[in-house]
Amino acid sequence: MLGANPDGRLTVNRLIEAGRLFGIEPAALRVSLGRLVKQGLLVSPTRGTYEAAAQVHALNKRLRSWRTVEDALTDWTGAWLIAHVSHLGRADKTQLARRERALRLFGFREDVSGVWIRPANLVDPLQKTAARLQDIGLEAEGLLISATDVSGPDDFNPARLWDRAKIEAGYQDLIGAMDDVSRHAKDTAIEDLARKTLLLGDQVIKHINLDPLLPKELVDTRLRRKLIERRIKFDELGMKTWVDFPPRR
Repeated sequence: MLGANPDGRLTVNRLIEAGRLFGIEPAALRVSLGRLVKQGLLVSPTRGTYEAAAQVHALNKRLRSWRTVEDALTDWTGAWLIAHVSHLGRADKTQLARRERALRLFGFREDVSGVWIRPANLVDPLQKTAARLQDIGLEAEGLLISATDVSGPDDFNPARLWDRAKIEAGYQDLIGAMDDVSRHAKDTAIEDLARKTLLLGDQVIKHINLDPLLPKELVDTRLRRKLIERRIKFDELGMKTWVDFPPRR
């Protein structure tokens, strides 16, 4: 919703209207807003208005880049990126969650304990990739390695970390869901359409952000491109719906 406003801000009244769509009581919404402000995730620049806090801008920038995620890719030569983090420990659960979130957002999957891997098909050089990972949660002490040859057990095959059929089915399911909502938009009440575009739109963005961005050798990249293109088109419907919401009474 913040993205639907040019300045990235929303009033508490607008948020209450949106919360009503999901059965959230105004009092509960105000408590949640206060909690998010205390946690440093939101700020209130003026009384009754809210926007994302500066400390989450790096993560927000990464999450909002879903439209252009494929610009960060290049042809795959068969090499792998390996993040070695076993020496960083797991006692600090908050930091552990931040570390693993950062690695997953960059498409890494854990192979053996503390060793995460992904295809080396990213445009950015190794040091820049490491810096971007650190921006969103990986400790500076983590090791990032580019390897053309990796030796392991006889059955060692990093490609097994990703289920190709499941990934491609996920693309197709979300494309179909967006097409269905768009097809029936004119016959859908504004409240229902606002709810559907918000929930489904967020679901697709989350899916794209968590996509491992595999090369064409490991997944049908045409389906991924189609999903992104459909979501961009769906965004037009969502923005128009939320600009028109709430309906005039």
